[in-house]
Amino acid sequence: MRKKTFNDSEMFLLKNWPSARRMEEAMNAVRFEKYAAIIGDACRLLVDRLGKSDWEMEVFPTQHWCDGWMTFWPKKWEKCNTKGETPWFRIGGLRLEHLLSDDAPSMDNRVPYAAFSIRDLRKAGWDLVRLMGQVQGATKQMLRKVHRSSLEDEEEPVCYNLPEGRTEIRRLLLSDEAGFTRLLIAHGLRLADLAPTVSKVLANYK
Repeated sequence: MRKKTFNDSEMFLLKNWPSARRMEEAMNAVRFEKYAAIIGDACRLLVDRLGKSDWEMEVFPTQHWCDGWMTFWPKKWEKCNTKGETPWFRIGGLRLEHLLSDDAPSMDNRVPYAAFSIRDLRKAGWDLVRLMGQVQGATKQMLRKVHRSSLEDEEEPVCYNLPEGRTEIRRLLLSDEAGFTRLLIAHGLRLADLAPTVSKVLANYK
């Protein structure tokens, strides 16, 4: 005879299925429509500030294969000896499961952070370790006041947690949407200031 299939939590859902279904639909609307629109609008405003004819962007705020990103990069990097693979800047740790969590930060539960990623250049045959050193050396002075994230990896020559912290960023999302957007744009602009220096490193890479 089969053991009990459903645990107590699952039995509660089954007994309250119509209400649970409405809650699920509401959560999906918040996640995939409204929150995704906030992140998308923030990234578009950022690219408008930078010059949308010169910059490209993609946003992945809800996808479970990442921690919630808004990404952007100069279009000229797409032609910089990268064989179609492009490095990019990103503001990450934006997926709601991360942003609304009170658990300790980890690679599976990242706090909001800013980064420059070179991971896709591996596909183009670039030596990421060597490129890491070159980028870090070139940007060291520009980032001298930034505390690097302890969760960085070999694909992120630049990575720092947003100094406002998860609690304050969450407060902005819940009570000051315009402030939340301004914060994302401000850190995006700070990353974008690195673009000329990084461009020289990429252009001179051999």
